[in-house]
Amino acid sequence: MALLERDLTFRRQLAMEGVRCMSDEKNPESKAGIAFTAVLLAGTLAAGSLLGQAVTAASLKPAAIAALEQAEITGVGVSFKGREAYLTGNGATAAELAQAKQVVESLQGVRWAVIVGEPASPSPTVTTSSTPAPTPTPTPTPTPTSTPTPTPTPTPTPTPPLAPGLTPDEVAQINSTEPKFGNGSYDLTEEAEAWLDDILPLLAKSDVSVAIDGYLSAPHKAENREADSTRRAQSVADYLVLHGIDPDRLIVTGHGTKDPVASNDTANGRAANRRVTLTVNS
Repeated sequence: MALLERDLTFRRQLAMEGVRCMSDEKNPESKAGIAFTAVLLAGTLAAGSLLGQAVTAASLKPAAIAALEQAEITGVGVSFKGREAYLTGNGATAAELAQAKQVVESLQGVRWAVIVGEPASPSPTVTTSSTPAPTPTPTPTPTPTSTPTPTPTPTPTPTPPLAPGLTPDEVAQINSTEPKFGNGSYDLTEEAEAWLDDILPLLAKSDVSVAIDGYLSAPHKAENREADSTRRAQSVADYLVLHGIDPDRLIVTGHGTKDPVASNDTANGRAANRRVTLTVNS
């Protein structure tokens, strides 16, 4: 800068000398002086222009940097070529560069400001997903399956074995024989004897035992009930023994007025209760 100023001063001095020579029209060197003076003036003007540019850039750059710092704009570089400012964004955003351009262009002596290069793109904000990890679904505890208690199969009532030598129908026929007696009588009626005659062949071909149970109708003297009912049962047993049945196979029992099969309030009911039953013992 100092060298350029000294050169400019020297050129100005030469130019003044040339003007002096040109004023002397009679001087034969005047024409040559004119040409030399023109060259000097042109050089002086060029040197003055360069000096002006250098002085302008040298003075504006510090002012621009100071203005940017005052505006708290960082990351923006500034350089000058004459009065033209060139801004570079060293990591600055587009908004910061635009603000820096406005600040620099507002300085006195600045012709304009130019943004050089692309502004830095803002770094994308990485959003960390805060989605919580899914809660594991608990495995349901299996409900124990209750084993059903098996319903016990009822034990079938064993069918009593058939009486030896008798069919079921023959057994049923003996069991349904029920001789009746007259009121106060212990003798068999003809009808009763006929029933006994029908079962004599069955008893004769078999060795089964037979229960002979006698019953009375009511009213009847209490002290005589068992004896009188036994007498009726015994009359049936005697008839069977008389016709060849072993007495050891016959079991005679008197039950008095127990187990009536009909009401003792009527004559028919009392007649039904005066009876003897026969039951084949298996």
